[in-house]
Amino acid sequence: MLDTLGGLTDLPSADDDDAFEGDSVDERRRYRQHRSIERNPSTSRKVKKALGYVCQGCGFDFGKVYGEIGHKYIEAHHLIQLGNLPPNTVVPMNIKTDFAVLCANCHRMMHRNNGPTTLADLKAVHKLPALIELFNNK
Repeated sequence: MLDTLGGLTDLPSADDDDAFEGDSVDERRRYRQHRSIERNPSTSRKVKKALGYVCQGCGFDFGKVYGEIGHKYIEAHHLIQLGNLPPNTVVPMNIKTDFAVLCANCHRMMHRNNGPTTLADLKAVHKLPALIELFNNK
């Protein structure tokens, strides 16, 4: 119960680079739930196998850009926000419809405050031509 409410301490751990000063107790609680519930490596592998390794937000393919070290690299993202799930209820998740595969940039944008909450919103805000131009000018 204490973990669900935010844990015994109100400070994020020092080695947690996703945590930052100014988080509310509710934000910390949701983040801890995310780390303990959603970061199941088995689920992540299943999502990637089902959805592939090309970012569903911008189309970035780590394998094409980085070669062998980028082969089969992508991040799995849960499309249903933890805050929208009913508390104390088991909610079945569908690998193909409740998750997305995203590059690191798109994934971070989905987690920003007031950031896009759907893949359609993410696609509407990114400026892919600007990114392509940036890479071409380097």
